[in-house]
Amino acid sequence: LRDEYVPFTVGLSNSDIVIAGRIHELIPSKALEAVGLTRGQDFDTPPKSLKQGDIRIHNQSLKAQLATEVKSLAARERFKRGLEEIKGLKVGLGFFNDPTEFTADGTSSLINQGVLAVYIPAQTLQALSSTLKSFLNSNQRPFFRPLSQYPQDMYSFAKAGNLP
Repeated sequence: LRDEYVPFTVGLSNSDIVIAGRIHELIPSKALEAVGLTRGQDFDTPPKSLKQGDIRIHNQSLKAQLATEVKSLAARERFKRGLEEIKGLKVGLGFFNDPTEFTADGTSSLINQGVLAVYIPAQTLQALSSTLKSFLNSNQRPFFRPLSQYPQDMYSFAKAGNLP
């Protein structure tokens, strides 16, 4: 993927625009296209003013949407706040590299807000405590999931209306 983003990052860098967040939003979008979802039909990027996350997955038959809040390397409060603002079905995704940012209380809070899953790098997921790894969402499915599972889960939502 890096080669595709070099012209994009250079162009934005020359404009003094912060690029990390935009790149981290493009990566999952490319992954969605790679599993066969179509931008504009199965998913889109809503305007920031709507507060519906960074990527929205559409299930046409159920007329349902699942919002994804994307963050880069650190969750901090921005991640929690972004998820709180989203009404309806939602998941979080981040390239988080510090497993200590996640706590049992914070995870319980996310689940209570209706967050269905949080997708993180496999290495970060492996470093979570066994307690955190055992958290289940409201559907009794694993709450923390590897980033690599995101595209297939979103495909499942777009086509069947649920997360596996």
